[in-house]
Amino acid sequence: MFFFPSSVSITGEYITKAPTGLGLVVGLPFSMPIGPLDISVSAAVLMNTMDAGAEEGLSITQIMVFGMAAVPDMPFALMGGGGIAGSGLVIAGGLGVPVNAFVPDLPVNIMVGVNGNLLTAVDDNIEGSTYYVSGFVMVGTSF
Repeated sequence: MFFFPSSVSITGEYITKAPTGLGLVVGLPFSMPIGPLDISVSAAVLMNTMDAGAEEGLSITQIMVFGMAAVPDMPFALMGGGGIAGSGLVIAGGLGVPVNAFVPDLPVNIMVGVNGNLLTAVDDNIEGSTYYVSGFVMVGTSF
């Protein structure tokens, strides 16, 4: 299970104030080897607040299923998935670096990374799709 804050650096067409938020990610307790990659599946709930169009302080909840692929002999993981966000769908992808690969004796799992999100409809009152790219820090543990 991971808990993470995020900060946005790039926003799309009608997001006028960069989203900020928190999220919770719960992963399956096992992974599947597919070719050279080690694939895990997780569910995520992300809660962001942003200014979009005429809407100020708009709260957007993203509920997603995504996969994470650990690349062999490399200290990073590729992520991708999709789900619902606001009044539409979301497709997301990114890259994370586990800090524990460099500092193995930490009492928790820490990952830093970047994630891009394409949103088809943020709100019923706003037409069109948009996107944002965010940096994140994930802190978690295994049960």
